[in-house]
Amino acid sequence: MNKTFSRFRIAFLCAATWTGLSVGSMADATENRAPEDWPSFRGNPALTGVAKETLTPPLAVRWTVETGSAIEATAAIVDDTVYAATAEGRIMALDLKDGRRRWQTEAGAALPASPAVDGGRLYIGNANGLFMALKTEDGTRLWSFETEGKIESSATVSHGLVLFGSYDHHLYALDAETGTLKWKHESEAPMHGTPGVVDGLVLAAGCDGMIVMLDVATGKRVRTAEAGVHFSAGPAGSQGHAWIGSVDGDYRAVRLADAETVWHVDTDERLGACHANAAVAERQIVFASRNRRVFSLDRTTGKTQWTFAIRDKTDSSPVVSGPTVYVGASDGVVYGLNLDDGKEVWRFTTGAPVTASPAIGRGVLVIGARDGALYCFEPANR
Repeated sequence: MNKTFSRFRIAFLCAATWTGLSVGSMADATENRAPEDWPSFRGNPALTGVAKETLTPPLAVRWTVETGSAIEATAAIVDDTVYAATAEGRIMALDLKDGRRRWQTEAGAALPASPAVDGGRLYIGNANGLFMALKTEDGTRLWSFETEGKIESSATVSHGLVLFGSYDHHLYALDAETGTLKWKHESEAPMHGTPGVVDGLVLAAGCDGMIVMLDVATGKRVRTAEAGVHFSAGPAGSQGHAWIGSVDGDYRAVRLADAETVWHVDTDERLGACHANAAVAERQIVFASRNRRVFSLDRTTGKTQWTFAIRDKTDSSPVVSGPTVYVGASDGVVYGLNLDDGKEVWRFTTGAPVTASPAIGRGVLVIGARDGALYCFEPANR
C-alpha cells in the first residue's frame, strides 16, 4: 500500500472522534493530588477511570453553568474548584459549591483535550498544536510548547513529567514545571489517545496499531504489542496488564511483561467501534462503543458479562464509582448502571449529545454536553 495513502487512512480513522477524549500502581499516582480529587481525563495516570469515592444514585443537580460553547472535554475537580474547557477554546475555573466563575481565559483554538491539574498548574493542548501550562490560581500562562500537529490527546502528569500526544506523530514528555522537552517518541501515525503510566512504563496506543511501552525517564522503547488495528483511545493499565478497544471493534488485554495479547474480542461479536477509554474495575472491564452499547467484559478472560443498549452511539468513557458505572451518550442522557449486571439505576436527560466523560470527585459528578451546559450532580439524599 502507498505509504502516504496509508497514513492518510489511519489518520482519518482516528480523527473521526472526540477526546474529552486511562486501579494502577500507587507509585505512578500524580504526586500532588488528594485521593478525592479528579485531576485529569481518567482520574489517575494509569487511566483506570475508577473514582476513589462512591457516589450513590439517585443524583440531583447541584448547579448548571452555560459556557456558551460545546463541551467535549472531561472536567477536572481539584480541591474546591472545577476546571473545564470548551470547543471554542475557553478554559474556566468554577467554584465547586455553586458554579460561580472564578476566572476564564482563551486558549487561542479549539480544546478537544481535557485539562490535567497538578501542583498548582493546569495543562492542556489546543487544536493548533500549542501545549500550555496555566496557573490554577488565576489562569495566567506559565509556559507553552509548540508541536506541528493538532493536540486531541489529554495530558498525563507523572514522575515530574507531563505527557501528551500530537497529530505530528509524536508523543512528548515535558518537564512539568518548566515545559522543557525531556524526550519525544515518534510514531508512524497521529498520537490521538491519552498516554498512561503504570509501573514506570508509559503506555501509548496510536493510529498505527501499536501499543508501545516506553521507559518513563528516558522515553526508550521497552517493548511493543502489534495489534494490527487502529486505536483512538489510550490503554488503561493495572496490575501488569493493559486493556483497550479499537476503532475497528477489537477489544483486548495485553500483558505488560512481554507485550503478549492475553485475550481479544473482535468485530465478529459486533460490539462496535470504540473511541472511548475503558474503566478497570476489580473483576471486569467496562467499555462503551459506537454500536449503541455499554458492556462489561471479564477482566481475566474477556467473556461478556453484560450489555446495556442505548439509543445512540457513545464516545463518553465510562467511570466506575463503587457499585455504579456512569457514562454519557449521544442520545443526550447521562446513565448510571449497576456494575454487577448492567441494569439502569439512574438517568438524567440533558437534551443535547454528551460526548464528554464523567469526572467524579469531592462528592460530585461533573459532566458537560454539546449544547455548552456543564452539570454538577450530587447524591439526592445528601
